[in-house]
Amino acid sequence: MWNNPGIRFGLLGGFSVVALYTLVYTVDKDSYHHTGLYYGSLVVYAWFMFMASRSDISVNGSARDFRELVRIPFITFLITNLCFWLFDYGLHLYDSSLTAMELQAALAKLKADLEGGVGDPQQANAIRDQIAGIEKSLANPASQPLGPVVTQMFIGALGGFALSAGIVTFVRNRL
Repeated sequence: MWNNPGIRFGLLGGFSVVALYTLVYTVDKDSYHHTGLYYGSLVVYAWFMFMASRSDISVNGSARDFRELVRIPFITFLITNLCFWLFDYGLHLYDSSLTAMELQAALAKLKADLEGGVGDPQQANAIRDQIAGIEKSLANPASQPLGPVVTQMFIGALGGFALSAGIVTFVRNRL
């Protein structure tokens, strides 16, 4: 298992991302859902993907099909992302106030959008329906379902593939 750089660096990256989010959660829970932290953590992903790709190319060479070269950093991304989302889901089950904070932020954004004027009456009605749904969820809190987490993982995998392709292109031209 440790001989495969995708798995090795994926687990190391997952541990690093989980450690980063654990640190942020313990220091300032309000910053846990900050967009800058979410996108900034991609630097950790990219670093471990780069290390995995560099390790793979140094052992097997770069004179291979691009699909083969992308495989290792993409595996690294998937494992790191799986670690993050499992941690995030477990933390939301442990601390339901995180879900309430997310809902309140979404509610504030939707209300600001509605007050700013959307122009289209149909879109305004859709926003009002979303606001009513969020207010209902805030009034009757329930545990976070797994479906949206899995959906986010799949959406993230698309971006992870693009990031893998960019990293392989960079590493291939450098080594």
